[in-house]
Amino acid sequence: MYVGNPPRELMIFTGTAVFDWKSKAKLDRNEVVVNLGATSTEAFQSTSTCSLASFSNTDSEMIFAVDASWVVRRADDAGLELHANIAVQGNDSVLNRISYHVQVLTDPVIAKISGTIRWNKSLGDPTEAAKGGANMFRVAAGNLVSVPASGGGFGSTKWVEAASTFTTAAPVQSGDFWAVAYVLENVPLSQQFNVVPALLDGVLTSVIVPYATFMPAPRYVELTPNDPTATGVDFEMIAGQGVR
Repeated sequence: MYVGNPPRELMIFTGTAVFDWKSKAKLDRNEVVVNLGATSTEAFQSTSTCSLASFSNTDSEMIFAVDASWVVRRADDAGLELHANIAVQGNDSVLNRISYHVQVLTDPVIAKISGTIRWNKSLGDPTEAAKGGANMFRVAAGNLVSVPASGGGFGSTKWVEAASTFTTAAPVQSGDFWAVAYVLENVPLSQQFNVVPALLDGVLTSVIVPYATFMPAPRYVELTPNDPTATGVDFEMIAGQGVR
């Protein structure tokens, strides 16, 4: 579940931890660790509560306690863990289970659009620099906005851009086609944008470059706080009508 704007992922974990910690009269303390089965970056926030769920005592003064609980992120694999300090005293006394409820708020999710741009090799192969990862395409998200007429003239439109990026990955060939991936980040939420790629100069071994166009067009995408990423927003570059 995502909350806020920019969105942050809210993860909720509930359950019962079983461990059977036993005491023979003295106050015995221990630390319970529960693997929550999720990962996060270092910039997470969390709250946690733990409660006694099951315990037993034979015939003595007893103490059962959950003194504290907290969430940590393992440095080796970014996995999240719940830690709880427990204590048991009695003859014989056993703390069998504790219940837990954990809420983890991740760092802000980067709203992004990703996909691939492909073209038939008949339009040209990438240059050696492009094969080495040099920028080949610029991808932008924006819209054409109407500009009112002034002084009795005609109105017009202008392109208003919200986000842009360049492809930096090396192109990959598969059969008769080349393809290169792109990732467009920090796209504003809750607004529909037209995603538009453009070929940069001097990156293909072809004279068709000035007449290239992209399909499908237009390509509209809208990201929301509940769905802040869009994948598979792909394009195919084809020869435009101006090719001679």
